[in-house]
Amino acid sequence: MTFVWEMSDPTEYQYSNFMFLSLEKLKQKKFNLCAIDITEIDWKEIDLEDADLQEANLSGINLSGTNLSRANLFKVKLFGTNLSGANLSGANLNSTNFSRANLSGANLSSANLIVANLSRANLSGVNLSGANLIVAHLIHVNLSSANLNEADLEDANLSGSDLSGVNLRNANLRGATLNGTILRDADLRGIRLENANLCGANLNRVDLSSTNLSGINLSGIDLRGANLSDTNLNSTNLRDADLREAKLIRVNLWRAKLNRADLEGADLRYANLSGANLEDANLSGADLDSANLEGVKNLAPEQVKRAHNWKNAKGKFF
Repeated sequence: MTFVWEMSDPTEYQYSNFMFLSLEKLKQKKFNLCAIDITEIDWKEIDLEDADLQEANLSGINLSGTNLSRANLFKVKLFGTNLSGANLSGANLNSTNFSRANLSGANLSSANLIVANLSRANLSGVNLSGANLIVAHLIHVNLSSANLNEADLEDANLSGSDLSGVNLRNANLRGATLNGTILRDADLRGIRLENANLCGANLNRVDLSSTNLSGINLSGIDLRGANLSDTNLNSTNLRDADLREAKLIRVNLWRAKLNRADLEGADLRYANLSGANLEDANLSGADLDSANLEGVKNLAPEQVKRAHNWKNAKGKFF
């Protein structure tokens, strides 16, 4: 059964007008609070499953631990709201304003967050697996250790956000903006990054193994200690990239642009570098054992001789 207030003007029903509803009744009934301002209420741990709260003002209230699974929160104002540990799985959060809200440890799996505003929110440890975040605003957000497995972040803006240790396996970030984003120690296996803007992003020690990054622009990116083994970097732009100590075993760098890239100490065993441009690249201490250097461009003898096992590399490279 759904409990709905009949009203000519939703603004008439403020805090003092609906206190006749006990918390126990709120826990037991499904109800409609469309466009209601309830900023003074503490609804901690209340069951609001399937509730219709669209366009309500819930800014600044305590909803920690609340069950809002499958709730309709379309265009709801949640500015500065405490939603830590809340259950928002499967909820409709389209165009919802979560700016500066606390969502740490919350469950938003499979939630609809299209065009949602989560800027400067705390999303540390949040579960966003399978969530739809297309064109969402996630500027300066704390997403450390969050689960974004198979999330759709196409055209989302994550500028200046902290995604260290995040799980982004098989996530879609095509066209996303990641300017200055921290992705240190993140699991990025199977990620889609076509047309993404990664200017100034930190991908230190990320796991991008067995991922297709063909043709992606990674110029100037910090990939120190990253795992790129078995990754497809065919024609990828890695100019000025920092790949020191990176794992590049069996990587495909065919026709990749590695001009001025720093590959000091990188593991390039069995890597395919045929046709790659290595002009002024630093190969000091890199392991080239069994690497394919056939047809490599702009590789000077003094460059390759700074690497380890360069005599075991394949091809005529100078």
